[in-house]
Amino acid sequence: MRMTPPSLLVTLALLVSSGPPALAKIWKVPGNAPTVQAAVDQATSGDVIAVKKGVYKENVVFQGKVGITLKGLGNAKLAPASGVPLSILNSTQIVVRKLRIVSKEADGISIDQSPFVRIEKCNIRSDGTGLESAIDVDLSLRTLIFDNKIKGTSFAAISLDTSDESILSGNKITRAAQNGNDLRVFGARITVVDNQIDSPTTHLLATGSLTVDLLIAGNQTKGSQATSIVTSSDTSGTLTLENHITGSAVGIDSGGSSEVLHGNVVKKSGTTGILLDGPSSDALANEIFKTAGNGLYVSTNGLLISYNEVTKSGLFDLVEFGNPSGVYYQNNTFGTISP
Repeated sequence: MRMTPPSLLVTLALLVSSGPPALAKIWKVPGNAPTVQAAVDQATSGDVIAVKKGVYKENVVFQGKVGITLKGLGNAKLAPASGVPLSILNSTQIVVRKLRIVSKEADGISIDQSPFVRIEKCNIRSDGTGLESAIDVDLSLRTLIFDNKIKGTSFAAISLDTSDESILSGNKITRAAQNGNDLRVFGARITVVDNQIDSPTTHLLATGSLTVDLLIAGNQTKGSQATSIVTSSDTSGTLTLENHITGSAVGIDSGGSSEVLHGNVVKKSGTTGILLDGPSSDALANEIFKTAGNGLYVSTNGLLISYNEVTKSGLFDLVEFGNPSGVYYQNNTFGTISP
């Protein structure tokens, strides 16, 4: 007679005693819970909170939560009288989807020390003096911000502060930052792709010595009265690829070190198309045309400038300032060059 090993018997006994895994619950608001906050407080990992159409004058807070999805059904709107409509604090794997967020003066969504949060297909706007930031992210690894619509902020549409490996993609930002920047990025290996921005302020500011190895690609921007894309002098390793920039005072100000600008199209800038003032960078196959001032402005050392096409500038297609050294030009098209 073959005997079952004791270890297998113990395993089977544990499986039987533990029973089937708990099923995720759908919390309907109103319904299973009277308020959004009540549902958040009761929800556990894997649960979904489905908020029905209506206006919810609540300040909702996720505190120490794991693996919960909050989604709007129809026109579900968080619109408290004051304060932040939605805060995610010391939580992880929270998903927020298809909510309308209205804030009078504070941030729309605040994420702090909460890794792996995903915000998608939300509509966030100001209803008063202006949001501080539509989405403010601090110390939160791998935040995903996809396909949101943002309008009317006073500081930034989206602000990432020490939130490494985050992704901003497919967001539509209109008339956003009144006094700041539409996208403010501080952190390592952040990806900013395929966003649409129509705003009079700086569209994207990357800053800080910890801001390295960014990818800024495929964005469409227009209307900045300042500079569309700025990388500050303390950043490094940014790839700025195939962005389309129209009607900004300055298209791109590349101030960081070891950057690559490739395939960008900059047209109808007010003063300068692309400004290269960060060392040891490459500008390859960019198109700059119909700039009111200078097309390509070079003011630093150690650059490779190749296969760019710069035409129809109001002043010069190429300007060198300060006698930069170690600048190599190959196969470019310039109509006029500053003496």
